[in-house]
Amino acid sequence: FFAIDAPYYLAMVACAMRAAYERTNASYRFFVLHRHPLTSKQICAASKLALGSHFEGCSTFTHEREETSCEIGKKNLATVNTIELVKSPRVLDEIYRLTELDFKSRKHGDCTNRGDLVNLFNLAPDAIDQFLLPLGVTRAVYLDADAWPDSDFGKFYDAASEKYTAVALARRRKRCVQAGATKWERKMGLSGANWSEGFRQDLPYVYERLGKTLYDLDQRRWRADCFHVPSLKRYCE
Repeated sequence: FFAIDAPYYLAMVACAMRAAYERTNASYRFFVLHRHPLTSKQICAASKLALGSHFEGCSTFTHEREETSCEIGKKNLATVNTIELVKSPRVLDEIYRLTELDFKSRKHGDCTNRGDLVNLFNLAPDAIDQFLLPLGVTRAVYLDADAWPDSDFGKFYDAASEKYTAVALARRRKRCVQAGATKWERKMGLSGANWSEGFRQDLPYVYERLGKTLYDLDQRRWRADCFHVPSLKRYCE
């Protein structure tokens, strides 16, 4: 599952699709959430070019429902499936409101103050169930547009189980003095840090859906390269 809102990101996503087949021994269905000016026609064309013989069709869908639903739909899916965001689900709007409030509360110049990242498409993974359950998808992995699956991707996918609501694969750590340490970090003997580029498969984080307070929100997945939801149904409920 990818979420992109500009043609700029399309090349990266197409390359990630190709890398998935080149680096792993598995087959995939790809889902791309998008909105104007990026079109489903552009996504399908780029995907076909990138996947070559692995491309077996492209299906297009729209998301127009605002109310939250955990009902599992049934749609005919293809190798690549585009989802145009016409109306955002209310749960995503609430996540956006809480996140914006959180970032506005941080001091100017604080290295954790990445307010430029606060938008619906960066936060869309936290409402992944609302986009995929209507299509009949019950398990999925979100990837950043610039995150490519490597040879260990299968291990990451298989390691998770329905014991966890979601598993996020974080980036390598970079010192960030202003960040302080979260409750979990202090328990593990770690100091506060921001995320930088690169993977750390030995540091998985297990998080529930976003909470109702700023403290809860601050503990949740914020800029993880991979976000795996073993059961979208449970995640929704």
